Amino acid sequence: MNMRSESKEVYGVSVLPVLAVLHQIRRWWVLRDLKDHWNSRHKVIRICRSRGWDDHIRFQNIEWQYFMTRATAERYQREGVI
Repeated sequence: MNMRSESKEVYGVSVLPVLAVLHQIRRWWVLRDLKDHWNSRHKVIRICRSRGWDDHIRFQNIEWQYFMTRATAERYQREGVI
């Protein structure tokens, strides 16, 4: 089955490289959001440690945050985003 040349190009631009670049940009965006979410949670923990708010640190369960971040990353991998 041969594809016609019209289906491979749009306005003179090859479609597959453009799709690959868009997928990479989406991947970078999702990874940046996951990293920002992780860092923002740990910023709260660092502030609480510096001020001596140990009760709040116990409330902020680091293991649970890691589990949820990992589960979110695995979901994105299943969807083909990253």
